[in-house]
Amino acid sequence: MKLRRAAGAVMAASLLSIVAACSTGDGETSPANGAGSSVGTLGSGSASTGGAGTADPASPAAIFAAATSHARAATSGAFTGTIDDEGEQAKVSFKGTRDGSTVDVTKAAPKAGRVHLISLGGAVYVKADKRFWNQQSVPFLVSLFGDQFVKVPAGVVPVLDQLTLKAFVDKSIGTFSASDLSGALSETIVDGIDCWVLTTASGRPADGALYVSKGGAEVVRYVGTPAHAGQLEFSRWNQQPGVTAPPADQVFSIG
Repeated sequence: MKLRRAAGAVMAASLLSIVAACSTGDGETSPANGAGSSVGTLGSGSASTGGAGTADPASPAAIFAAATSHARAATSGAFTGTIDDEGEQAKVSFKGTRDGSTVDVTKAAPKAGRVHLISLGGAVYVKADKRFWNQQSVPFLVSLFGDQFVKVPAGVVPVLDQLTLKAFVDKSIGTFSASDLSGALSETIVDGIDCWVLTTASGRPADGALYVSKGGAEVVRYVGTPAHAGQLEFSRWNQQPGVTAPPADQVFSIG
């Protein structure tokens, strides 16, 4: 029992590293695809075509205000994409609630390894590969846990408030302000969704952009600026996250 409790303490400390890597957007990012055709600049009067809700908007700022308001008010959501993790590109996926009571997040990088965290029903489940545990300087956990999820009480992981939809929105979409916008507006289709493309000062989507659905003012894609680099594909706004606990025979319980 002492060994298990000690492992639980190490687990909680290791989660700090998980959060630091998953919730930051520093580093390089791939250029966004589908930059779209130019619609014009403010006051151009250019009309858009196709799709629901495609009437020419008042301004990029109006679209931005509606999109950010929607994202900040959303009760749940999901995203996949890439972030910089200490100089290497890491893949990250997330689905969960605004308050973090229900979360499923995975991060994988060539050097840092792969870690999968689920928060559900007051418990936290963590599964990581050998490379990850070696990077945390606790390689003995590999032999202790193997390929199982480790279940610990949510109370021993004080950083779970950083693994909420709200936290990720603040650290991605929330890094933009209306004053950052270039004033140009273009349109494109992302995964079958008609989108407005809002860009930052350079006017190039690769330097920072939000792709916003025309019909629902939902952020579909975020491309960070050089200061907040990263690219995330958002979906399932205000839908059930679909998070489930791992099968019991794949769980090692602590505490």
